[in-house]
Amino acid sequence: MIELDRITLKKYFEISDIERERYDFAMKFAIQFTRPEDTLSVGDVSDLPFGLVKEYMHDLSNMTFVKQIEYLERIRKIDYGNVLIDVFTRALNYLNIEILKLVELEGKTLVSNASAKEIAASESLSDLGYYIQLRELANYDITKIESVKKMSYSTCYLELLARQRISEFEKKLK
Repeated sequence: MIELDRITLKKYFEISDIERERYDFAMKFAIQFTRPEDTLSVGDVSDLPFGLVKEYMHDLSNMTFVKQIEYLERIRKIDYGNVLIDVFTRALNYLNIEILKLVELEGKTLVSNASAKEIAASESLSDLGYYIQLRELANYDITKIESVKKMSYSTCYLELLARQRISEFEKKLK
């Protein structure tokens, strides 16, 4: 078992590469680092701004440690340099799991029962997914997109879900 001191995030970036590799290993495998826990009081992720949550979702698959720090700085304005590394990584794991739950929720609820033709047509827009949602929520008024980004994720998700269900209902009536 590797013995590691409890160090701050600032200290983590100051230590030698060899020492940092030991912490990197622990951050991947040791329960002290990997247990998801809201140690930094992020709170309910669905209450965060829609734009921030959607950007995080988009970046999650290729997120660097430094990029995650930047996102947490946008969420909670505190001095992360003085936060213990194990406290910080538990908060990151909490945030990642909560974001993945939202991705899964969207995948289950915002996907329509489209025809093959509709699916083929929508695939050409797939790289614009987040922007398409923003435009729809802004009622296609691009001057309102920034204000939509600031709204809570839960409010925007509920509106997207309502619009999708209404659309499906109207299709069934035809």
